[in-house]
Amino acid sequence: MKYFVVSDIHSFYNELIRALSDTGYDPANPEHKLIICGDLFDRGPNSFATFKFIAPLVNSGKAIFVRGNHEDLLEDLVYRGYPHDIDGHDCNCTTDTICQLATADGTTCIDTLSMAFGDACEAVKPVLKWINEHSVPYVEIGRYIFVHCWIPTINCDGLPAYYTHDRVYKFNPNWRKADMHDWKDATWGNPCNMYGKGLYESNKTIVCGHWHASAFHNRFEKHIGPENDFDAEADFSTFRSDDNAVVAIDACTAWTGKVNVLVINDTDKVPTDPVNMSEGTKGAIYARLH
Repeated sequence: MKYFVVSDIHSFYNELIRALSDTGYDPANPEHKLIICGDLFDRGPNSFATFKFIAPLVNSGKAIFVRGNHEDLLEDLVYRGYPHDIDGHDCNCTTDTICQLATADGTTCIDTLSMAFGDACEAVKPVLKWINEHSVPYVEIGRYIFVHCWIPTINCDGLPAYYTHDRVYKFNPNWRKADMHDWKDATWGNPCNMYGKGLYESNKTIVCGHWHASAFHNRFEKHIGPENDFDAEADFSTFRSDDNAVVAIDACTAWTGKVNVLVINDTDKVPTDPVNMSEGTKGAIYARLH
């Protein structure tokens, strides 16, 4: 089996299809399997097309969908029925995701939605039901652990560590038995910090999204701070650690217009296969915006 791994598509359907095509991915090939490490929606313009492409692949066993924190944002908004500031245009664009999924053309934004927003949320409940029934918190194949952000950790008392960003504690040897609450909490962390603190299993490789790959390049290769993560020299290509403990694949598509695809031919070997879309991601959008 040949695995094609992507993450943080964020409703950028055209960019996803282009990246997969460039790697030679064929959804009709029974030897090709797609793994999505969370965050299908938000920020981009094509939530409906993204869903219509991914859902049949997952339903037929040709793809595996790992749940991300933006799936939780979507669930929160659907059941709330009205947006908060965090859901809006200048933040996560979950409001537009609702509108895109609820309308016939799949491209409508909240400014042009013809129905009441609460009705749009009701219309999206079948999509949310599909997410809840078909997503998994992680998948482990061979030496690889595919997650959205990281595996759940524990605090100094051995209890589940409910963290965000810098609140990181100890490695949890029983992370595979963590409940869904712990996994949902783990999708909000900072994988850069968790890798830096050694919170991973030896002889395994965590493949993660959620956090821009430029942060990994800057911290562990260039040894510079986060103030450089989005500057003109930022590198959003896939990051592989020297110890093979982590592969970070989030190309920050909303910023770069690119999607990284990790291709794995042998899940028992360390990651050495070519990675798509690494060329051209350095400051790709920065040059146009500044």
